[in-house]
Amino acid sequence: MLPGQRVTGVLREGTRVRGVTTASGTRFEADAVVDCAGPATDDVARLAGIEIPFDRVPGRLIYTTPVASTLRRPIHAPGVHFRPDGAGRIVLAEGAHDHVWREEASDCPAWPAEQSLRAVSAHFPALAGARVEATRVGVRPMPRDERPMVGVIPGLDGFYVVTSHSAVTLGPLWGRIVAAELLDGVADPRLAPYRPARFLR
Repeated sequence: MLPGQRVTGVLREGTRVRGVTTASGTRFEADAVVDCAGPATDDVARLAGIEIPFDRVPGRLIYTTPVASTLRRPIHAPGVHFRPDGAGRIVLAEGAHDHVWREEASDCPAWPAEQSLRAVSAHFPALAGARVEATRVGVRPMPRDERPMVGVIPGLDGFYVVTSHSAVTLGPLWGRIVAAELLDGVADPRLAPYRPARFLR
């Protein structure tokens, strides 16, 4: 792993990808290039000459003060999701906030973090006495149909895309599946609905 190496070019020989170049001028040759650049996935794909239907979707995460809880895994409840964040803190989000924020942009009405905290507390009573400790807005990679995009690009050998809104939870699975597909050359049938080909017919 070489952190901080921004990809600035994709090396091609006809319809085959041969590697990448970086901002430092370094050239990396490879049998396969995996584009797993998160919100920059489409930028890297464009360097390879491919346009993919892709959006960058903002999302607010709210971090609570520590609470007494035995929560050990992410929970998806109607309209909200939350998970443990260590030291008793819970990180949560309310889907309706993100939808309104995205649709109305700068005209978005005030939506206090405490409002989302109350919405989650209805599903997780341990949060009844919690307070908002911090909020952060992140940018999520989102294929246009809001489903993961995992697989080769038809007509471009050696270029593999992995992008998903749910990468925090699905990332370990994607890693195992992608490694198996690239090393063994056998397509995983579970990914049939999520191939990039659905956009490139």
